[in-house]
Amino acid sequence: MIPRNFQVLAGALLVMLWSIQANAVTINVAGAIADDAGNEVTEWYTTTTLKTLDADGDNRYGSDGWDMFGLNVNHTSYNAFAGIGPGIIIVGPFPGYAVVDNPGNPDAQVRTSTNGIGGPGSKEAVISYQITDATQVPNGIRIGIFTDGLDGSQFSSQEIYVEQTAGVGPFGAAQFDTNPILNNTIDMVFFDLTNLQTGDVYTISVDSGRQGHATLQGVVWDSLSAPIPEPAMLGVFGVGALALVTRRRH
Repeated sequence: MIPRNFQVLAGALLVMLWSIQANAVTINVAGAIADDAGNEVTEWYTTTTLKTLDADGDNRYGSDGWDMFGLNVNHTSYNAFAGIGPGIIIVGPFPGYAVVDNPGNPDAQVRTSTNGIGGPGSKEAVISYQITDATQVPNGIRIGIFTDGLDGSQFSSQEIYVEQTAGVGPFGAAQFDTNPILNNTIDMVFFDLTNLQTGDVYTISVDSGRQGHATLQGVVWDSLSAPIPEPAMLGVFGVGALALVTRRRH
Protein backbone atom coordinates (compact mmCIF):
# COMPACT_ATOMS: atom_id res chain seq x y z
CA MET A 1 0.00 0.00 0.00
CA ILE A 2 1.28 3.48 -0.87
CA PRO A 3 1.67 5.61 2.27
CA ARG A 4 -0.88 8.42 2.64
CA ASN A 5 1.77 11.13 2.90
CA PHE A 6 3.34 9.93 -0.35
CA GLN A 7 -0.03 10.07 -2.08
CA VAL A 8 -0.50 13.67 -0.90
CA LEU A 9 3.00 14.61 -2.08
CA ALA A 10 2.43 13.02 -5.48
CA GLY A 11 -0.89 14.81 -5.83
CA ALA A 12 0.71 18.15 -4.99
CA LEU A 13 3.47 17.48 -7.52
CA LEU A 14 0.89 16.69 -10.18
CA VAL A 15 -0.97 19.95 -9.50
CA MET A 16 2.30 21.85 -9.65
CA LEU A 17 3.24 20.25 -12.97
CA TRP A 18 -0.13 21.06 -14.48
CA SER A 19 0.13 24.61 -13.15
CA ILE A 20 3.52 25.03 -14.84
CA GLN A 21 2.18 23.59 -18.08
CA ALA A 22 -0.89 25.79 -18.01
CA ASN A 23 1.11 29.01 -17.63
CA ALA A 24 3.86 28.29 -20.16
CA VAL A 25 3.69 29.01 -23.87
CA THR A 26 3.40 25.78 -25.83
CA ILE A 27 4.86 25.81 -29.33
CA ASN A 28 4.36 23.01 -31.83
CA VAL A 29 4.88 22.54 -35.56
CA ALA A 30 1.42 22.45 -37.17
CA GLY A 31 2.59 21.41 -40.65
CA ALA A 32 3.99 22.76 -43.89
CA ILE A 33 2.86 23.54 -47.41
CA ALA A 34 5.77 22.47 -49.62
CA ASP A 35 6.42 23.61 -53.17
CA ASP A 36 3.39 25.94 -53.23
CA ALA A 37 1.04 22.93 -53.39
CA GLY A 38 -2.31 23.98 -54.87
CA ASN A 39 -1.08 27.59 -55.03
CA GLU A 40 -1.69 27.80 -51.27
CA VAL A 41 1.43 29.87 -50.66
CA THR A 42 1.45 32.27 -53.60
CA GLU A 43 -2.31 32.82 -53.10
CA TRP A 44 -2.17 32.84 -49.31
CA TYR A 45 -4.74 35.66 -49.00
CA THR A 46 -7.10 34.46 -51.76
CA THR A 47 -10.18 32.79 -50.28
CA THR A 48 -11.05 30.89 -53.46
CA THR A 49 -7.86 28.84 -53.11
CA LEU A 50 -8.16 25.89 -50.70
CA LYS A 51 -6.22 26.35 -47.46
CA THR A 52 -5.49 22.97 -45.90
CA LEU A 53 -3.85 24.38 -42.74
CA ASP A 54 -6.19 27.31 -42.13
CA ALA A 55 -6.70 27.74 -38.38
CA ASP A 56 -9.90 29.79 -38.34
CA GLY A 57 -11.92 28.26 -41.17
CA ASP A 58 -12.19 31.25 -43.53
CA ASN A 59 -9.93 29.77 -46.25
CA ARG A 60 -7.35 32.53 -45.88
CA TYR A 61 -3.94 32.59 -44.28
CA GLY A 62 -3.25 35.79 -42.36
CA SER A 63 -6.84 36.66 -41.44
CA ASP A 64 -5.56 38.41 -38.30
CA GLY A 65 -2.57 40.10 -39.88
CA TRP A 66 0.66 39.74 -41.81
CA ASP A 67 4.21 40.99 -42.08
CA MET A 68 5.45 40.44 -45.62
CA PHE A 69 8.99 41.67 -45.14
CA GLY A 70 9.66 44.91 -47.00
CA LEU A 71 6.44 44.57 -48.97
CA ASN A 72 3.23 44.85 -46.93
CA VAL A 73 2.53 44.96 -43.18
CA ASN A 74 -0.76 44.76 -41.26
CA HIS A 75 -0.08 43.77 -37.66
CA THR A 76 -2.75 42.07 -35.61
CA SER A 77 -4.51 43.78 -32.70
CA TYR A 78 -2.92 41.31 -30.24
CA ASN A 79 0.61 41.04 -31.60
CA ALA A 80 3.33 43.64 -32.21
CA PHE A 81 6.79 43.83 -33.72
CA ALA A 82 9.38 43.50 -30.94
CA GLY A 83 12.77 43.51 -32.64
CA ILE A 84 14.97 42.29 -35.46
CA GLY A 85 18.00 40.04 -35.24
CA PRO A 86 21.59 41.36 -35.30
CA GLY A 87 22.65 42.36 -38.79
CA ILE A 88 19.32 41.44 -40.39
CA ILE A 89 18.34 43.54 -43.40
CA ILE A 90 15.61 43.18 -46.03
CA VAL A 91 16.69 42.90 -49.68
CA GLY A 92 15.13 42.30 -53.09
CA PRO A 93 13.27 41.54 -55.06
CA PHE A 94 15.65 39.95 -57.55
CA PRO A 95 14.85 38.00 -60.74
CA GLY A 96 13.46 34.59 -59.88
CA TYR A 97 11.86 35.53 -56.56
CA ALA A 98 8.34 34.14 -56.06
CA VAL A 99 5.30 36.28 -56.83
CA VAL A 100 2.63 36.20 -54.10
CA ASP A 101 -0.58 37.87 -52.95
CA ASN A 102 -0.05 41.45 -51.80
CA PRO A 103 -3.27 42.51 -50.00
CA GLY A 104 -4.75 45.74 -51.33
CA ASN A 105 -2.21 45.87 -54.16
CA PRO A 106 -1.27 43.92 -57.28
CA ASP A 107 0.59 40.66 -56.70
CA ALA A 108 4.29 41.23 -56.13
CA GLN A 109 7.62 39.48 -55.75
CA VAL A 110 8.66 38.71 -52.18
CA ARG A 111 11.51 40.45 -50.42
CA THR A 112 13.71 38.51 -48.02
CA SER A 113 15.61 38.87 -44.79
CA THR A 114 19.35 38.21 -44.93
CA ASN A 115 22.52 38.95 -43.00
CA GLY A 116 25.46 36.81 -44.13
CA ILE A 117 27.07 37.04 -40.68
CA GLY A 118 27.43 33.54 -39.36
CA GLY A 119 28.15 31.25 -42.29
CA PRO A 120 26.31 28.15 -43.51
CA GLY A 121 24.23 26.42 -40.84
CA SER A 122 24.74 29.10 -38.19
CA LYS A 123 21.68 29.82 -36.06
CA GLU A 124 20.55 33.42 -36.50
CA ALA A 125 17.62 35.32 -34.95
CA VAL A 126 15.54 36.96 -37.69
CA ILE A 127 12.62 38.72 -35.99
CA SER A 128 10.70 38.86 -32.69
CA TYR A 129 7.08 39.67 -31.83
CA GLN A 130 5.27 40.34 -28.55
CA ILE A 131 1.77 39.33 -27.49
CA THR A 132 0.10 42.59 -26.48
CA ASP A 133 -3.35 41.23 -25.55
CA ALA A 134 -3.62 37.50 -24.96
CA THR A 135 -7.31 37.80 -24.04
CA GLN A 136 -8.08 38.18 -27.75
CA VAL A 137 -6.63 34.75 -28.55
CA PRO A 138 -7.76 32.41 -25.74
CA ASN A 139 -7.14 29.31 -27.85
CA GLY A 140 -3.80 30.50 -29.18
CA ILE A 141 -2.51 31.44 -32.62
CA ARG A 142 -1.12 29.78 -35.72
CA ILE A 143 1.70 31.57 -37.49
CA GLY A 144 2.70 30.80 -41.06
CA ILE A 145 6.27 31.54 -42.10
CA PHE A 146 7.32 32.01 -45.74
CA THR A 147 10.58 30.39 -46.79
CA ASP A 148 12.47 29.28 -49.93
CA GLY A 149 11.05 30.87 -53.12
CA LEU A 150 14.25 32.75 -53.98
CA ASP A 151 16.51 32.52 -57.04
CA GLY A 152 18.35 29.47 -55.72
CA SER A 153 17.90 26.98 -52.88
CA GLN A 154 21.43 27.71 -51.65
CA PHE A 155 20.08 31.00 -50.28
CA SER A 156 17.19 29.42 -48.33
CA SER A 157 17.38 28.74 -44.59
CA GLN A 158 17.92 25.13 -43.52
CA GLU A 159 15.98 25.12 -40.24
CA ILE A 160 13.25 27.34 -38.78
CA TYR A 161 12.86 27.84 -35.02
CA VAL A 162 10.06 29.51 -33.07
CA GLU A 163 11.09 30.07 -29.46
CA GLN A 164 9.62 32.00 -26.56
CA THR A 165 12.29 34.46 -25.43
CA ALA A 166 10.51 36.53 -22.75
CA GLY A 167 7.42 36.34 -20.57
CA VAL A 168 6.02 33.58 -18.35
CA GLY A 169 8.18 30.44 -18.27
CA PRO A 170 9.24 27.75 -18.70
CA PHE A 171 9.82 28.81 -22.29
CA GLY A 172 8.46 26.74 -25.17
CA ALA A 173 10.16 26.10 -28.49
CA ALA A 174 9.80 24.10 -31.69
CA GLN A 175 11.77 23.73 -34.92
CA PHE A 176 11.27 22.52 -38.50
CA ASP A 177 13.93 21.10 -40.82
CA THR A 178 13.41 22.64 -44.27
CA ASN A 179 16.22 20.77 -46.04
CA PRO A 180 13.95 18.10 -47.58
CA ILE A 181 11.82 20.77 -49.31
CA LEU A 182 14.47 23.30 -50.42
CA ASN A 183 14.28 23.80 -54.20
CA ASN A 184 13.64 27.59 -54.58
CA THR A 185 9.86 27.01 -54.80
CA ILE A 186 8.19 29.01 -52.04
CA ASP A 187 6.94 27.11 -48.96
CA MET A 188 5.07 27.93 -45.74
CA VAL A 189 5.79 26.37 -42.34
CA PHE A 190 3.16 26.65 -39.61
CA PHE A 191 3.58 26.75 -35.82
CA ASP A 192 0.86 26.76 -33.14
CA LEU A 193 1.42 28.89 -30.02
CA THR A 194 -0.93 28.24 -27.11
CA ASN A 195 -1.18 29.19 -23.40
CA LEU A 196 -0.16 32.70 -24.36
CA GLN A 197 0.14 35.47 -21.79
CA THR A 198 0.18 39.22 -22.44
CA GLY A 199 3.82 40.29 -22.63
CA ASP A 200 5.16 36.99 -23.98
CA VAL A 201 7.80 37.44 -26.68
CA TYR A 202 8.62 34.83 -29.32
CA THR A 203 11.54 34.88 -31.74
CA ILE A 204 11.78 33.33 -35.18
CA SER A 205 15.31 32.11 -35.95
CA VAL A 206 16.89 30.05 -38.72
CA ASP A 207 19.92 27.97 -39.54
CA SER A 208 21.46 29.93 -42.39
CA GLY A 209 21.44 28.50 -45.90
CA ARG A 210 24.35 26.87 -47.68
CA GLN A 211 25.74 30.27 -48.64
CA GLY A 212 25.30 31.69 -45.15
CA HIS A 213 22.14 33.75 -45.56
CA ALA A 214 19.39 33.94 -42.86
CA THR A 215 16.42 34.20 -45.21
CA LEU A 216 12.67 34.31 -44.58
CA GLN A 217 10.08 36.26 -46.54
CA GLY A 218 7.26 36.94 -44.09
CA VAL A 219 4.90 35.86 -41.32
CA VAL A 220 1.10 35.65 -41.14
CA TRP A 221 -1.22 35.18 -38.15
CA ASP A 222 -4.51 33.37 -37.59
CA SER A 223 -6.40 32.73 -34.34
CA LEU A 224 -7.01 29.11 -33.43
CA SER A 225 -10.78 28.67 -33.54
CA ALA A 226 -10.81 25.85 -30.96
CA PRO A 227 -8.49 24.60 -28.21
CA ILE A 228 -5.90 22.03 -29.24
CA PRO A 229 -6.73 18.73 -27.44
CA GLU A 230 -4.36 17.79 -24.64
CA PRO A 231 -2.90 14.25 -24.43
CA ALA A 232 -4.74 11.99 -21.98
CA MET A 233 -3.30 11.65 -18.47
CA LEU A 234 -1.84 8.23 -17.58
CA GLY A 235 -2.62 8.51 -13.89
CA VAL A 236 -1.23 10.22 -10.80
CA PHE A 237 1.79 7.91 -10.60
CA GLY A 238 2.22 7.38 -14.36
CA VAL A 239 4.62 9.17 -16.64
CA GLY A 240 1.96 11.06 -18.62
CA ALA A 241 2.16 14.41 -16.85
CA LEU A 242 5.94 14.31 -16.56
CA ALA A 243 6.34 13.49 -20.24
CA LEU A 244 3.89 16.23 -21.17
CA VAL A 245 5.75 18.93 -19.25
CA THR A 246 9.10 17.77 -20.61
CA ARG A 247 7.81 17.92 -24.16
CA ARG A 248 6.41 21.40 -23.67
CA ARG A 249 9.74 22.69 -22.39
CA HIS A 250 11.63 21.16 -25.34
